[in-house]
Amino acid sequence: MAKPKMLDIMNTVNTSLGETTLITEFTDVNKTRIISSEVGTVERTISPMGLSYALTGSVEKDSLSNNIFAKHNVVKAGSKQIYVYLANFINNTVSVGKLTPTPFTIPSGQFDNADSPVNLTNVFDKDDYCHPNIAYDATGVAGYKYWMIASILPAYNELEATWEDEDLFVSNDAITWERIKSYYEDAKTYTATGLSLPPQILATANARKYAFLPSPSDGEQIEISVPADNGAIALDRLTITLTGLPFKHDPAIFIDGGYVYTYHSFHVPYVDRTGGSSRFLVCVRTNDGINWEIVRTDGSTLILTEATSRQIFTKDAEGKYNYMYYAYNRNNSNPHVLKYGEGDYELVYGYNFTKRYKGTTPYNFDFTQEYSFQDQGSGNHPGLLLDSSTLYLINQDSLYVSANRGETFTKYDHPPMWLGGLAGLSYKKSMCIGPTGKVILVEAQRQITTSALIPEDNRIASTGRSHQLYITEYASVADLVLKAQDGLVDSYIDVQIVKTDFNGKRSVRFFPYISNNDTTYVVNSPLQRIKLADIDVTENDTLFIYVTLNTRNGSKIIFGGIEIS
Repeated sequence: MAKPKMLDIMNTVNTSLGETTLITEFTDVNKTRIISSEVGTVERTISPMGLSYALTGSVEKDSLSNNIFAKHNVVKAGSKQIYVYLANFINNTVSVGKLTPTPFTIPSGQFDNADSPVNLTNVFDKDDYCHPNIAYDATGVAGYKYWMIASILPAYNELEATWEDEDLFVSNDAITWERIKSYYEDAKTYTATGLSLPPQILATANARKYAFLPSPSDGEQIEISVPADNGAIALDRLTITLTGLPFKHDPAIFIDGGYVYTYHSFHVPYVDRTGGSSRFLVCVRTNDGINWEIVRTDGSTLILTEATSRQIFTKDAEGKYNYMYYAYNRNNSNPHVLKYGEGDYELVYGYNFTKRYKGTTPYNFDFTQEYSFQDQGSGNHPGLLLDSSTLYLINQDSLYVSANRGETFTKYDHPPMWLGGLAGLSYKKSMCIGPTGKVILVEAQRQITTSALIPEDNRIASTGRSHQLYITEYASVADLVLKAQDGLVDSYIDVQIVKTDFNGKRSVRFFPYISNNDTTYVVNSPLQRIKLADIDVTENDTLFIYVTLNTRNGSKIIFGGIEIS
């Protein structure tokens, strides 16, 4: 059968059998993610269902992949079950997958309420988190051992929503998560019973009031007090009108001494200090998930109420700054707190991690003395993991190890994590060590939906990006290191389905790392039928379906099509 040409991409033919549709005609895209993988050659063979698609890896290549595409027009409305047909091989033997990245799908409080902005929720899913940070404590706080903070990033130019405001989540197994609801929100089945975010009146328009201490809005008046810094003069109790687009960036979370600490980077521009030049780092903590307080550098606190939420950027009556750190025209994004021992804390800081500061508590660091931290050149928010005195760094490139607190790193040969996706970018990562020494990795994937890989009418926004969190478990630090030393030998597919309706409303879902979960099926069938999802569709909906074939270090994947029934 002749290979379909790219010009035929919108004329894909599929087979309908009553209520079931088998989609086996796909078009090669012949592109893949530039950073993560090299393009492999898709081999076509005839199977009992129609065409099947195979990709064979190379032992010299960490990752070979390719993307194939199909379009399906829905004839009958209803709830549809989506299946894929698949077989993955290692050393010519059918094998189950080696990793299990699981999508994190709890809706953000900022999109999950009646007064959320409709035009955003119609375009993006409600779990558009871009900057996660995770922590674990064996004792736990407020009944939960895992805590995770994550900011969202709605598309630019949508309700002026460059927010990056945060949501907060809790769990006891890193599998079942609950969101901590806002102070103003009704409880839901997936919100933590009895817990709530602090009250605040920094911003109340649309969805912002449901965020964790959101950035104040453009045009809002607040009081600030700042020391002289980097050539900028000190300001004492000055009321300013915010200009431009104030926003937050890269939250962090840390558990210590019975408290959960969170760290928030505010960008607060006004007429004399534009853009991101006026920046505040604020430390907030709780020991019960109900009462919240700002922690000053001397250990004194400011209880968070609606009134005090407006005092974050100024002084108290005794002249103590309520925030942790102020920087003028300095890079103060992407914080991460580490504890090497009692009274021995470090704050790693800067885009892509470039410096560190020493401290005696989780809230008191000496910002007058910078210590070196080797930049690994990821450009996309690497994550850190401290195991005793050994520090690990993971980015979109690989895993690195340091024995001297990050002054220098040694790179392992292979990326130990899932690599894949149609047009995505391996974005922010965070790790923690849980019970029995297992490692939990949470990763934000940025899907770049204006990519040339995607036909024009399949692009979900002119700004072209959305996000999805995935959580992966490794048995131990040694397991993580072994995969980085020897290479992950595996194969799998990633699936992206964009649904559009007659009125142009779109939604996009990403299904990562689909692989065989057993090998017994080979007795009766060459391919395993694997449930992907349930999707509600209406008549005349269109499904744009991308399948990424991924092979790692010499493995092989065979994809036999998609069933919609």
